[in-house]
Amino acid sequence: MNRRMRVVILFLLLIANISLCAEANPIHVQGKWQASWTARLGSEPVMLELKQHGTKLSGKLLRASGAAPLSGVIDGKEISFVVNFAGSKPYSILFKGSVEGDSIKGTSQAQNVGASGAYLGHGGEIVQPDHPWTATRVRVDQ
Repeated sequence: MNRRMRVVILFLLLIANISLCAEANPIHVQGKWQASWTARLGSEPVMLELKQHGTKLSGKLLRASGAAPLSGVIDGKEISFVVNFAGSKPYSILFKGSVEGDSIKGTSQAQNVGASGAYLGHGGEIVQPDHPWTATRVRVDQ
């Protein structure tokens, strides 16, 4: 094998290694995020407390009525997590979005609400539209 071919092969291996490292080191989202979640009854400010273990997420969504657990994943710049709300009519909300630096923008949608009646439309039908949400990282002064 000539020298030029070795250089090309080494270059290709380097590119492949960089790609694998990027997948192994997802975007860092751990911490607190001030979010605005638009739901059926209007916009609601919430706080997200995210814990990150590689590509897996856990944590909680904090709002005026209390805290709800969340779990999800990060895939590249894409984030998705489910928040489980307890109560007399329990339901879940799936949040999906794209991370750009210290902000996230995406949509949310109610999940598994058929039996709970949490999202009944005017005619009694189950309504599960996408709702927008945004979040901004809360920076801790050091």
